[in-house]
Amino acid sequence: MSARVAVAALSLARGARAFVLASLRPERALRRHALGQCRLANAELGWLGERCAARELRARGVVVVAQRLATKLAELDLVARDGRELVVIEVKTGRLGARFRPGDRFDVERARRLADAAGRLAVRLPVVAWRVELFEVGLHDDGSIEFTRTVSAREEVRAWPAPRSTQASLRT
Repeated sequence: MSARVAVAALSLARGARAFVLASLRPERALRRHALGQCRLANAELGWLGERCAARELRARGVVVVAQRLATKLAELDLVARDGRELVVIEVKTGRLGARFRPGDRFDVERARRLADAAGRLAVRLPVVAWRVELFEVGLHDDGSIEFTRTVSAREEVRAWPAPRSTQASLRT
């Protein structure tokens, strides 16, 4: 088999796997992974966790606006609106252990970058406040899935620089 044919076969296999994963409900694929019935790569696990989190948030009445939004500061897993608040959500998916949670991989530096990105994004949108949340999708060994939401940062929107009409009134 030539290298070209091998690469084509590999890309077809990856495409087929992506198609199968996309056709499954994310909860079902995550349960199969937790039970050891299938092995998912980290990227696939994260993608399914984000889809699962988006479904759970929609069920709770939160409007998901964007998934995997790339900004200059960070990639935002989920961007949502909860009333008049902008919510930037970092999703962490993984197995739950006695001493480990998926959210343990959410460090202070990542939280700071997400807060900076949320603040810059909120200034451009008609929202009154923004917050950063950590959404953990925890997989138990019995196949059950646990969802945990934690607010990491929250702030009222401050327009900076000030709108022109405000700048003019400040000068006089």
